[in-house]
Amino acid sequence: MTLYTNGTTPATEAEILSAASAISRGRQKRQNGGRKPKLSKAAQADAAIILAAGESVNSVAQAFGVSWSTIRKLK
Repeated sequence: MTLYTNGTTPATEAEILSAASAISRGRQKRQNGGRKPKLSKAAQADAAIILAAGESVNSVAQAFGVSWSTIRKLK
């Protein structure tokens, strides 16, 4: 089925539903604040101090029980 928006461009029902879903997800993220962080602010600060002291990303990640990419974002 083809629907017309603003009388100018044809859009399929799937495209319209996809756009509506994206808008809804954006609203939910703003309302809920997004995903809960794996590390608290205090743990992030501790990990950053350990990284600055020269420890490897992998060893810090293992110590805090998170993935290396979580620690890498702190650098």
